[in-house]
Amino acid sequence: MKHLIFGLLVILFFTSCSSSDDDDNIVITGIKYKVTVTGNWTGANHPTDYPSNAHFSPVTGMTHKQGTKIFEINKLASEGIKIMAETGGTDKLLSEINELISQGKANQNIKASGLSSGSASFNFTISVNSDFPYITLVSMIAPSPDWFVAVEEVNLMENGSFVNSKIVNTTVYDAGTDSGSTFTSDNAVTNPAQNITLITGSPLGNGSGVTPYMMQIKFEKIQE
Repeated sequence: MKHLIFGLLVILFFTSCSSSDDDDNIVITGIKYKVTVTGNWTGANHPTDYPSNAHFSPVTGMTHKQGTKIFEINKLASEGIKIMAETGGTDKLLSEINELISQGKANQNIKASGLSSGSASFNFTISVNSDFPYITLVSMIAPSPDWFVAVEEVNLMENGSFVNSKIVNTTVYDAGTDSGSTFTSDNAVTNPAQNITLITGSPLGNGSGVTPYMMQIKFEKIQE
């Protein structure tokens, strides 16, 4: 009888350990977020050479794992980022994102609307899971030579739980592929291409950065 009791205790111990390990590997799926995109690019906020047709191109990006990037500061822009930043076109960038998805580094590509004016607003819905809780989004500042806004590696999961809401202001970049210096400059191909850099100077920046922010993105978990 003692041997039988001991055997049952051993089985229960290993069963308990196995259940705990399984719990650690459970993927939390189907978490939905409302994403609200609001422009803050106005003649009052950014008066230098403010263009009459200020707008933003389609907001494009991905949900992904930590460390997965579609661009990096101080590195050359991919062809997809180049086209997005110069023309607002997204097909090549979405193709590059789809390649990351095929490699298991990203989970979902995103192509939402653009902003018809610098201060317009719209929203869309995304779905994330615990394997791919990060989101990166980009959009061309239009018109411009090759300038774009981005939010990078926004983590929607903190301390093991998905956040209820998060607000992120975009950062402003120069893609390094066109040497135009004003919003409406003629095409001036940068040859050779330069690395992606932060924009700090005129007409958008004040010498140290772009203030106030040009676009804000709010993530709100949809309670079901």
